[in-house]
Amino acid sequence: MSKAEVRAVITALLDPGDSSALSNAALSLLPQDYEPGSPDAHGRITVVTYQTEGLVTSVPELSETVREGQLTADELAEDTTRDEYRLSGYGLSLVEEQASISDSLSLVGPLALLFVLGTLALAYRDMLDIALGLVGILLVLVWTFGIMGWLGIDFSIMMIAAPILLIGLSIDYSIHVVMRYRENRAGNGVAEVDAGTSVREAMRETLVGLGPALVLVTVTAMLGFLSTRVSGVPTLVDFGVVTAAGIVGAVLVFGAFVPACKVELEEWLVARGHERQHRAVGTTGAMGTALRRLARVSYRRPVAILAVVLVVSSLGAAGATQLDTSFSTEDYIAEDAPDWTQELPGSLAPGEYDLRETRDILYSSFQSPDQQVHIVTEGEITAATLNRLDAAEQDAATRGVTVDGPTGEPAVAGPVSAMHTAAASNEQFNRTLSEADTDGDGVPDRNLDGLLDSFYEAAPDRADELLHRTADGYEGAQVTVTVDGTADPSAVADEMREIGDVAEGGDNTVTGDAITNELVQRQLATTTAEGLAVTLLTVLVVLVVTFRYARSAASLGALTLAPVLFGLTWILGAMYLIDLPFSFATALIGSIAVGLGVDYAIHMSERFGHEIDEHGDPERALEASVVGTGGALLGSAATTAGGFGVLAFAILPVLQQFGLLIAMTLVAAFIASVIALPSLLVLWSRWAGYQ
Repeated sequence: MSKAEVRAVITALLDPGDSSALSNAALSLLPQDYEPGSPDAHGRITVVTYQTEGLVTSVPELSETVREGQLTADELAEDTTRDEYRLSGYGLSLVEEQASISDSLSLVGPLALLFVLGTLALAYRDMLDIALGLVGILLVLVWTFGIMGWLGIDFSIMMIAAPILLIGLSIDYSIHVVMRYRENRAGNGVAEVDAGTSVREAMRETLVGLGPALVLVTVTAMLGFLSTRVSGVPTLVDFGVVTAAGIVGAVLVFGAFVPACKVELEEWLVARGHERQHRAVGTTGAMGTALRRLARVSYRRPVAILAVVLVVSSLGAAGATQLDTSFSTEDYIAEDAPDWTQELPGSLAPGEYDLRETRDILYSSFQSPDQQVHIVTEGEITAATLNRLDAAEQDAATRGVTVDGPTGEPAVAGPVSAMHTAAASNEQFNRTLSEADTDGDGVPDRNLDGLLDSFYEAAPDRADELLHRTADGYEGAQVTVTVDGTADPSAVADEMREIGDVAEGGDNTVTGDAITNELVQRQLATTTAEGLAVTLLTVLVVLVVTFRYARSAASLGALTLAPVLFGLTWILGAMYLIDLPFSFATALIGSIAVGLGVDYAIHMSERFGHEIDEHGDPERALEASVVGTGGALLGSAATTAGGFGVLAFAILPVLQQFGLLIAMTLVAAFIASVIALPSLLVLWSRWAGYQ
């Protein structure tokens, strides 16, 4: 055919006066700004529908054939120079997700390593301790990835945070062991030690004094992360299980293996004349002075400090009540990496990601099939059924979230309108439809089985899409509405459910991606609250029982949870201020805030209890706790917060949000443990009768 003949055929097909099913199908593949009747358009879409062996409920379940087919199509599009093609599909999404995980690790991994090395160097100022710390971290990661392999847990997007989190916890354990050892070996400025204290004796005192806190921290942190099982979301559950398993590895490595190695190496060096008595971080210099002043203020003005803490916490709690929940697939689609990353060596430079831009074009210009909502009715199709579905069609056409097609007509399809479309180009079916409509209202009301059989003959594809036919007859139908893919899922769900209410009277279901996304939003808030409640209650019981039997002070265990609650309200309030909603990433914040916050609080309370039992002087106990343990907490918080902070360089928005939030959580946990908790400990010691 000549170009003129092709244009003539296309013009006839897209004639705005032609209401045939074929013409409507062609128009649905053209952009919304297409001018009806024109043979030219700036774009068009081709939709490929795959038939699968079973129900596909998630992207990883796509068969290898489907995924490879999409990849092959993408490669063909890359090689085509005549036209520009953009492809979007679940298989391509999975491939891009895996590539973005690899690129994010390539970017974040070296940065995290450099930051950890830098902060460890500042905290330890000793190559032996740095080397032991790195070896211990490596063992913890090998342990964790090995368990993932044995359990068959895949490395998903959320799993990127697990090794970084475990590195932070490992550093926390390492710093506490090393700094307490240094205090026992060289003093802390509050109480000097016997100059004859041996390496082995100093480590024995360290593990005896610190061991209960490490075990308690491990148990409570595990409970915090295992509470993700309440959510029922497989990704979050796997994250919690892997992190809990990694924590067990961390306490074994840094509570037994690393201390044993340190004792052997220290004794070997001492025997050769290398006397090593480094002071613990925070016990000397400007930092030591600042921590001592903080301890004195906490001892003298505990009520004033707590009053300020309570005011700030109240404001944070008020902000928490205003938090929104959000589930957006955009958070899981890679963004283009910053320009500076293109200067990196080839092995480190991230690839190009165009899926986000492709989806924006698809949703803003076309009737995307994956943005359809279905109002489904089940049961025998009667005249009343068709009346309800027709009313739903009419209502859907007036909704603001409904997309308009190229002709300006709303992108709504249902059995009644589809039959009228088929009748416009099929005289025989037109007569059948007219005979079935006895009252002339446009909705057939008699001989429905015969009419629907004729509809299948006149437009088999359309009928099969909108009707459910079995050997026993017609047992279901649906209205399909194409919605704005950029609209808020809550707004879409509300309007579509109202349409479903119009079709009330049968067994109706409103479904589609927009509806399931909105359900996820609602469930996130519920499961987060439930998981947090379970975690807090469980941790409270563990703390009360442990302190009751370890120090005969159950009230001290309950008190230890208070700064965790303070820090949690601060984080939720900060989320409100920076407009960060609950999502899959931020839904973990409750568990992590408790798991990490109680870690810091336990170290402080356990140290205070140990010191006051040994000396009976609350002021001295508070200073030793704030200076000794507070310095270790500062080193741990700075290292871990910085490690998570590097996630800001990830190319996935969900990881950027997660890194920012965890860094904020660690800072809040540190502040609550060195400011709020010391004041509470002072008041508790007075109530308990210590003078």
